[in-house]
Amino acid sequence: MSQVSEAPSKYREIPEEDRKKAENFFARGKSVADTGNYEYAIEMYMQGLAIDPDAMDAHEAMRNTSLRRKASGGKPLGMF
Repeated sequence: MSQVSEAPSKYREIPEEDRKKAENFFARGKSVADTGNYEYAIEMYMQGLAIDPDAMDAHEAMRNTSLRRKASGGKPLGMF
């Protein structure tokens, strides 16, 4: 019988302080997107997601913003 070892998880819990910091970026991204400044809004979402990559609502909001940017004649969806 072979022994199975578990690989250590690279997941790290996001501290509450960092989640609040990221939330400020997400809130700014939403308010800027509402004015039609999609490029800056996406940048705000990306900065927040760099702090809290687990924020699924922010991922969805950023995707919606990028779709709105595309629909308004801006750049298409992309990774970078």
